[in-house]
Amino acid sequence: MDNVRVFKQQAMLDDCQKLLGQKYKLDKADKYGITLLHIAATKSYEKVVRLLINNSVNVDAIDETGATALHLAAKHSQGLIIKLLLDAEANPCLIDKFGRKPSEVARETVIRLALIRAEEKYKRYEQSEDSLEEDQENSQTEDDDKRLFTILE
Repeated sequence: MDNVRVFKQQAMLDDCQKLLGQKYKLDKADKYGITLLHIAATKSYEKVVRLLINNSVNVDAIDETGATALHLAAKHSQGLIIKLLLDAEANPCLIDKFGRKPSEVARETVIRLALIRAEEKYKRYEQSEDSLEEDQENSQTEDDDKRLFTILE
């Protein structure tokens, strides 16, 4: 990870692709628990985030403060990155060492609202296997979620 240039998206993307060719584990953390995904999420490097997700990095990896990439994207108001992470099944309910979920570190109301909805959806699917009827009842909420995430993009 020390050899990855993170100052520009294209440089980071090129370095990650090079590391992939060398069979490097892209979700390896530094001594503080920070991964390439943490960095890319913070900087809103969409292409890098997509590459990392497509290569099966742990989207719920935590740094030494317990923060995930989702916490960092929320804190830095990176709406598109939040959507990508949630689409990759990042857990919006994880709590950092300060007792905060990603929704609680979000600075923007629309992002906080989107993450609260994601928490509710995550809990709902985690607690039960939805039947077809429940899926139909939830379709309006999902349509609302799609509109909300369109705003984030």
